[in-house]
Amino acid sequence: MAKKQAHSDHGPTGKAVGHVNGNEPAATDASHSRVAELSNLLDQAQTQLHATLEAKEMADRDRAMLAHELRTPLTAIMGFADVMRTELLGPLGHEKYRGYVKDIHCSAQHVLQLCDAVLDLARAQSEEIPIEPVDIRIADSVDKALSMLGGMAVEYGIKLETEIAPDFPILHTDRHMLERALINLVSNAIKFTPRGGRVTVVAKVDPADGAVILVISDTGIGIAPEDLARVMRPFVQIKAAQNGKRPGSGLGLPITEALVRRLGGEFELRSKPGVGTAATIRFPRAIQRAA
Repeated sequence: MAKKQAHSDHGPTGKAVGHVNGNEPAATDASHSRVAELSNLLDQAQTQLHATLEAKEMADRDRAMLAHELRTPLTAIMGFADVMRTELLGPLGHEKYRGYVKDIHCSAQHVLQLCDAVLDLARAQSEEIPIEPVDIRIADSVDKALSMLGGMAVEYGIKLETEIAPDFPILHTDRHMLERALINLVSNAIKFTPRGGRVTVVAKVDPADGAVILVISDTGIGIAPEDLARVMRPFVQIKAAQNGKRPGSGLGLPITEALVRRLGGEFELRSKPGVGTAATIRFPRAIQRAA
């Protein structure tokens, strides 16, 4: 039986710039502290960006696409930071700067997340990272993934369901890699499913050959046939509305495919526009724990 889980800024109005309120010195100190914090965050982003661009696994085309993806948030960071640096609107305690600080923080976070995703892809594709197999109950790993994404699903009005065969075997594989693949796929499904839709995780065994099959399906917007191959390439995102949802990095599917291949499995994506998408992970019988 399926288990369901629901698991404006305003400028000064008539006041002289710089005369905000009686607590201006304290507000200015807080602003300076916040700017210092953001400076540290940007330093981290710069360090990770350099490491990412120097990764030997990245092709020149991927570097070019990464640079393109980074231009928007970095341009926003530089623009807002320059307004604050020159105190264009008055001393840093001015109310207007609070919105700019928030925008800088969001843009810097996006840069960090993008760098993290690129490094994750490089690690997933690297043969140098060892696989650490342990015994896994798939129900536990699925529950963990859905719990982590439960808040996101509630926010977007998406139902999360599971259908795990009662005789599903104990698996012997790398827990972190498998769970990361599940999280990527469920997160992606939520992003591309309209409010009121459903995301389902199915775990079963193929009776013909004993293969272990995991299917993450959704009732989302779907992917056009001509875009199916493209979305498996790094940084590619289809031109479809996400209903105001958070934009992704365009790396979730490539990372997932790399992880599944590292674990000895196969990954397949099927979709129909207006109906939904199904991502299938298939592992050979050998992934089951030895009796």
